[in-house]
Amino acid sequence: MKRYIFTIIALLMLLLLPAGAQKITLGSCTTKDGGEYQVEIVKVDDNTLTLENLWGGEEKLTGTIEFDEDANTATITFPARQVVMDASAYGYGNLLLIGQNDAGNWAYAPVKASVSIAGISIGPWNMVITDGAYTGYIWGNSYQTELTR
Repeated sequence: MKRYIFTIIALLMLLLLPAGAQKITLGSCTTKDGGEYQVEIVKVDDNTLTLENLWGGEEKLTGTIEFDEDANTATITFPARQVVMDASAYGYGNLLLIGQNDAGNWAYAPVKASVSIAGISIGPWNMVITDGAYTGYIWGNSYQTELTR
């Protein structure tokens, strides 16, 4: 399994990683509104990784990875309720990760990411506000994040 995480990550980021690589840093990820941030993907163990700084939030999301060795792809599952961003300075508290349920509604459902040679496609995903007058409200619209080289 250890061999496959390095194979998949190398393919998806289109980088040739050394055998002992434990971290990938993607510089200058750009959001649709022109914002830029850097993302780090860190291997925790053979089935777990962290994604740090999604959406520029400076938080670590933990996900589990399942490999499809025949297709040379993988799926990462990020459990809901993980902190994407601390928005306390703006009166919103932590913004928590949420996904869509089977009916396509926002819920405390896991967020899936597909991994292929083209990169990592995360979502759809969103965040829920945890403090202030808008507690329980969804932050903005839907997000679909594409991490490519």
